[in-house]
Amino acid sequence: MRIEIVACDIDEETPAKSYAITIDGETHELDLCRTHARPIEELITAAKGEAIQPPTSPPMQSAPPSPPERTTAVGTEEEPAARRRGGRRPRITSMAEVEAAKAAYRAQD
Repeated sequence: MRIEIVACDIDEETPAKSYAITIDGETHELDLCRTHARPIEELITAAKGEAIQPPTSPPMQSAPPSPPERTTAVGTEEEPAARRRGGRRPRITSMAEVEAAKAAYRAQD
């Protein structure tokens, strides 16, 4: 037995309907939930000359809500640590310098 569940391509909500839209000979296949399919359904309804039903769910948000401001307890405010800028860069060594260092190390033994 095989069960197939269709989820919205945008927000992965279920259930979703499959739509095939052709624009200038290019076909786009989409699986859309009720919220995201609403504009397409409205266009189809308007093209048929039927009345458009008012939405039953709240409209989609264009941007996600911003996170709440972070607050600290009274008296626990600390100055942020000084940010380190730059730092120590790696030493660039030529092969001749590496070989000379190895020779000097061997000479110490």
